[in-house]
Amino acid sequence: LANFSAMRQRFRLYAQVIGGVMLVSFVVAYLLSGPLQRIISEPILDLARTARSISVQKDYSVRAQKQGNDEIGTFTDAFNLMLTQIEQQDQALRLAKEGLEERVVDRTRELRELQRQNELILNSAGEGIFGVDLAGRMTFVNPTAAQMIGSTVEELVGRDEHSAVCHSNSEGVPYPQEGCPICADFKLGKPHSSADEILRRKSGAAFHATYIRTPLVAGNHLVGAVDEHLELDGPL
Repeated sequence: LANFSAMRQRFRLYAQVIGGVMLVSFVVAYLLSGPLQRIISEPILDLARTARSISVQKDYSVRAQKQGNDEIGTFTDAFNLMLTQIEQQDQALRLAKEGLEERVVDRTRELRELQRQNELILNSAGEGIFGVDLAGRMTFVNPTAAQMIGSTVEELVGRDEHSAVCHSNSEGVPYPQEGCPICADFKLGKPHSSADEILRRKSGAAFHATYIRTPLVAGNHLVGAVDEHLELDGPL
């Protein structure tokens, strides 16, 4: 009986020792959890905050703060290196975009100046000049051509050329567009010239004119034609 009593005392002592050790372990773990959390969690949270800021603001000059030389510090260095490379690429793209925009502005300015010069040449030409598309519609008309026809540039642009200026022969007899020599050669992509063509004014009056039609070809495709005519003096 005495032996059992001694065993119970020993078991009770062991339980007290184990309980004390567990209590001390919990206290130590609790005391260490704060510093360990700051050591481990804070760098990771700082990386997360940096990544979120970059995602929202698109500012690749931001860098994560390195807080140690451990594995997390190595990861922070790699993260910052990645940001440096992205920032360099972003700057290169921005510079390329700005250069492209400047070239587009310069090219647009050059094209506008070229267009203005072409318009000045067309408007000051002594010959009547107009262009037609594949459907035979006038795409541009210079003032000399409009004056010869007795109309305005605005009235002629978009009109069918045949019905506007070459719709009938010298006797005033209308002929279909398929029978018009100017239109027929145009459909075949051939140039047409005449030293004495009969053209018509807006009023219906006929007049003599030299006439040259030159097909417009882009690559291997016919896209239209340019007509030049000069009114001739003399009765019909």
